[in-house]
Amino acid sequence: MNIESKTLILYMGNPIVVNDRIGILIGKQLEKELSGKESIEYPEIREFTGSPLAFVNEISGYSKVIIIDSVATGLMEPGSVVLFSKEELLQHSSQIYLHGMNLPEAIRLREELACALPTEIKLIGIEVPRIDRFGDELSSELKGKENSIYRSVRETLFELIGF
Repeated sequence: MNIESKTLILYMGNPIVVNDRIGILIGKQLEKELSGKESIEYPEIREFTGSPLAFVNEISGYSKVIIIDSVATGLMEPGSVVLFSKEELLQHSSQIYLHGMNLPEAIRLREELACALPTEIKLIGIEVPRIDRFGDELSSELKGKENSIYRSVRETLFELIGF
């Protein structure tokens, strides 16, 4: 597959932070579903839990990157799924974090370092009430919504890449 058509689905979060783990939980479920369908060629899908600089390297060589992660905008009901374009990500820079640096800052850093960005970056954001506590379970605001979140994320991916 050449770079012009190379797509990466990157699910991310912090597995030890209460609600930030939702992107990983949903991504693993999606990866498990897709791994059982060998007759169809799907985009590459993998987990990311690294630093902002590692993220910059992680998206190298792809023309399209779709990120699945938590967002804490405070504008939506917890568990809501919303699609952000690269331009929208850059507008919401204070609300979308990637392990010590927010996602828009990581994208800007990549541009400032003159690294080639994928031509298309999308974030499938899962609204969370907060991401400031450690723990291995989701908060009560998200607990029990995993299946509906998964369906919404899967539907959004279908609209983006047609699987």
